[in-house]
Amino acid sequence: TALAEGHDLRGAPAVAEWLRHADDAVARTSDSATGADRVPALVRENVRAQLTRLTTHPSVARALARDELTLHGWVYDIPTGSVENLTLATAA
Repeated sequence: TALAEGHDLRGAPAVAEWLRHADDAVARTSDSATGADRVPALVRENVRAQLTRLTTHPSVARALARDELTLHGWVYDIPTGSVENLTLATAA
């Protein structure tokens, strides 16, 4: 929720650096989701961004090109126990 609520993380530089990887997700959801929908939207968008980022790693790109690897991003909803599978096709 630190990202969704815009918390000042200057006092926690390690956390701020770790959350930097979600910057793409924050930018993509800045206007599209509000309130209770914001955190789930950020989670999904971050999974999509990380899947896309993985495809740029040379060994991953080679394995994908040879059809030796399938990437999946899963979003687990704790209250319901449901799992949403975001493949590269749904991540794009």
